[in-house]
Amino acid sequence: MRQALAAMSPDLRRSESLRACETVSNSAVWRQARTLLLYAPLPEELDVSPLWFAALAEGKTLCLPRYHSDGDNYSAARVSDLARDLTPGHHGIREPAAACPLISLNLLDFVLVPGLAFGSDGRRLGRGKGYYDRLLTGLSALKCGIGFDLQWSEWIPQEPCDVLLDCILTPGRGFVWSPDRF
Repeated sequence: MRQALAAMSPDLRRSESLRACETVSNSAVWRQARTLLLYAPLPEELDVSPLWFAALAEGKTLCLPRYHSDGDNYSAARVSDLARDLTPGHHGIREPAAACPLISLNLLDFVLVPGLAFGSDGRRLGRGKGYYDRLLTGLSALKCGIGFDLQWSEWIPQEPCDVLLDCILTPGRGFVWSPDRF
């Protein structure tokens, strides 16, 4: 999967990212959500940064993950000004600066989750550190995996600590709701 992602052309990466962001921003899920946890994409991940701008323009509370070295985990921190509030963080991933307030995870309505691969049953193949699984454990927010069409897989391995997602979104499939989640 990593090789396939690395081989994607910049044009395909850009067009699929924009198409996925349009699908999200035109959805009822997006319209109803008030407090969002999105992510800062790595170069090979689907770029959801257009949704950052949309969230702020629509008056939503935008949060991004912020790393805490003392607990080797992430929390949700509010971003109000994209130019001022983002800083290079853990592994060089942009994250909210230390001055950005933490938001209680139980206040989140909607979470977009990156990954390496996704399955129709809500399974997600992450990068192996369990950061998102720990962050998502016990959340009542709608948890949606998002990725490129090539990241869709019929079978994803599952560990006991893996958190199932409520839906998966790819540009070509749109939202695919996990059958056992609703």
